[in-house]
Amino acid sequence: MCVVPANPDISGIGVRIAIYLQNLLGFIPAIWAIWDWKVTDHELESAETQSTTNLVLAFAILISCIVQAFTLGLTSYHATVVLSLSWMNNTNAFIYFLLYVYYKSQGPEPQVAPQWSAWIKHVKDQTKALLTFPISVIASSQVTAVDPQAGRKDGKGGIRVLFRRFALLLGSLHLTVMAALGIWLWSSPRSFGIADASCAVDAAQLTILGARVPFNSNALRVISLVIYSAFLLPGLNLLLPMSAFLGLYIWHHARWVNASGAESLRYYYVADSRSPRSDVPPSNGLARILRRLSVWAFYLSSTLSSSWT
Repeated sequence: MCVVPANPDISGIGVRIAIYLQNLLGFIPAIWAIWDWKVTDHELESAETQSTTNLVLAFAILISCIVQAFTLGLTSYHATVVLSLSWMNNTNAFIYFLLYVYYKSQGPEPQVAPQWSAWIKHVKDQTKALLTFPISVIASSQVTAVDPQAGRKDGKGGIRVLFRRFALLLGSLHLTVMAALGIWLWSSPRSFGIADASCAVDAAQLTILGARVPFNSNALRVISLVIYSAFLLPGLNLLLPMSAFLGLYIWHHARWVNASGAESLRYYYVADSRSPRSDVPPSNGLARILRRLSVWAFYLSSTLSSSWT
């Protein structure tokens, strides 16, 4: 009989429910923000703050898991639970990115056109600005000596730009740490963590999309190593998920234009009002997509869990 020591700090029902609710509730402000076809500065900043807070807590879970694996020891069963929760926690960065895309491409004259070429150019420009950020900080400090008001304005703008990138930066680092733990686990599941609990590899199963897969499946091990290796490098690990969400938005935008006509996109806002013109039919298609993503995020996280035979 295989006996795995309990670890309620990781696999406890209270911990998992708290993480489920935290991530599911994160979809509510996002759906509310795009429900009226407009994402304001305040809503985007709120999404940044929410994503950053949730990702910091997600980091705490990952770091405590790694520290425990090196010190007290951790079973492979509990490591898979942490990895499953980490996949759900990463949705916070993706929600922020989707709102950022919507914010940049909204209106009849968007800052960034909802096209692949326009967004590739925008990402290149933002990356270049991020790499030259230290130089801009030095330049703003020199300007402060000449014009204090201009220096404070430039410094505030630089801090805001850095913070808006911090949510994605934190999400990328979280993916890297998660991938490192995943590679460590799946490189040798039997030798991972506590040796006395190595029997969990033979006794446990993973439920993936409703299908039961043995923990000791070699195919599962190879696929897991490939997936986690793809998300190991920071920065580059955002390309695949961000491309998927950007493609989702571009597809949704093109599909709506083709269905309603280009003239339907000419929605305007009266002064600073949150209500669009009454002659333009509102569309909450992207909000429906977000709701579906929230259901799938909960379903995937709840099914990617270990069970005993």
